[in-house]
Amino acid sequence: MKRHWSTVAGLPVIASEEENFLGALRAVFVHPETGQILAFLVGWLNVVTPGDIRQWGKEKIEVHSSEDLVRPDDILRIEEFGLRRTLLNGKKVLTRSGKRLGRLKDFVFDTTTDHLVTLETSKTFLFWEWAERSFPAKDIQEITEKAIVLNVDEEQVEKASQKIPAPLLS
Repeated sequence: MKRHWSTVAGLPVIASEEENFLGALRAVFVHPETGQILAFLVGWLNVVTPGDIRQWGKEKIEVHSSEDLVRPDDILRIEEFGLRRTLLNGKKVLTRSGKRLGRLKDFVFDTTTDHLVTLETSKTFLFWEWAERSFPAKDIQEITEKAIVLNVDEEQVEKASQKIPAPLLS
């Protein structure tokens, strides 16, 4: 099932066996070379892997138990590439030539395959947003500690459709 990050960010994570609140979803860690979701930050110190999520609800996310939460450095790929490189949220988005497209505003991911589907960018200043665009995740060339570099040129950016509201994804 495809989900917008903006619809799940902040949702409570509940241990279904204990009916225990474990924290809220705060951020996403991805494999910088493949776009596969490695883990979700729960609270400020722990992560849960997509495989440990039992159910994605509209108002909560269920895991089996509190033992499903681990430290980020316990996940091999996060340790291998580093916390800053694998953390997705809020990164700058650049073209392959280095032109700034803005910051990552939102993204769509597939809970079945645990991969990114689209990236939504916008430029912001204080409370104003402009230049909203959507790019397929397959355009990711690389993810560095500070930015997501897309394999697009300036001409493709101009052709990129402005962000089109997607139908409500549940």
